[in-house]
Amino acid sequence: MGELQHRVRNAIVDRERIWLLEPDALGWRDDKGRQGRMPYADIASLQLIDYASFDGRIYQCAVQRRSGSGVKIRSHSYVSLGRFEDRLATYAPFIRELAGRVADANPEAEFIAGSTGLWIVWTVVGLLAIVMLGFFFASFGAGGPSVNGTIMVVVILLVGGPIIWRQLKYGKAKSFDPRAVPPELIGDA
Repeated sequence: MGELQHRVRNAIVDRERIWLLEPDALGWRDDKGRQGRMPYADIASLQLIDYASFDGRIYQCAVQRRSGSGVKIRSHSYVSLGRFEDRLATYAPFIRELAGRVADANPEAEFIAGSTGLWIVWTVVGLLAIVMLGFFFASFGAGGPSVNGTIMVVVILLVGGPIIWRQLKYGKAKSFDPRAVPPELIGDA
């Protein structure tokens, strides 16, 4: 068995898995006795993303095999509808060590931080927010904004603005060094 473990249930439809760093493979098992392994040399890419939730930021590592199949390992474990348990204490060291082992076993593996697809979605959200603000300011010429409109704009600016800005600034896909995983990519900042 590996020295590092991470136990997590990704979603309501998943079982809790124990992820293991074995000498030559990423291994896992669940409470039904099912298990699997993915040799480090067979891993084509690790993609690290994070996203906002009601519990703060959730971090995710998508592990892709050369064959195209893959798995996702998250920092927070599903407990019940809308409730997740923070497991960053085991996630961050686990992913840091996994990245190093994959790099050693497969020098051609890709190590990606962020997601261009999610970045595009956030760009569209940002543009929609700008359009909504434009309508808000245009309403001053037509008798002024309503109370609901004003509340909506304040919420967009105070809550949505920083989230949108962060995602646009840092969310686009880029490479990272697997032997020095930036702490902000795994919630270890």
